[in-house]
Amino acid sequence: MNMRRGGEPTARTIQLLVSYAIRYPEIATVRYDPVQQALRLSFLVKGYMEDDEFAAAAARIRETLEVYHLMNQRQAEVVEVTRSAFGELSAVAIERDVQSLTPEELFTIVETVRSLFPSRVVAEPLEYFGEEELMAQDDLIEEVMASVSGRRQQPNLIAIRENGRLMIFQK
Repeated sequence: MNMRRGGEPTARTIQLLVSYAIRYPEIATVRYDPVQQALRLSFLVKGYMEDDEFAAAAARIRETLEVYHLMNQRQAEVVEVTRSAFGELSAVAIERDVQSLTPEELFTIVETVRSLFPSRVVAEPLEYFGEEELMAQDDLIEEVMASVSGRRQQPNLIAIRENGRLMIFQK
């Protein structure tokens, strides 16, 4: 990610996280880890998730990504699926390396989570954005992801969605 002096992220870096939030309202948090050069995308799912339900969902996500990578002749360095419980909510996190992650794969991840947990994924309404704006966000995501994938000295950032707002923190 682009940096200013003093290790602060540039507006372009922050725009990437905002673009994810605008384009995919199902993503509750986005976290960038500069050491592993990986993005962790978290989705909130209504209800407690039993071990067998999570194991089946994680296997389906991994299988879907494996097929995606085979079809697109890509090699993924990091593909991790984890879960956390928060009372009546479960968080499913998918971590992917930015070197091999594409905007199309991001779309595939979101669609897979939607299909695994129909009507259970917590998402903010997209009432303010038309199809043209969403397509512009796709283009911006692709452009900024390309610039992010080769740089190691970047901040550890996390974007969290809360009550219709997006908060971005540098860890």
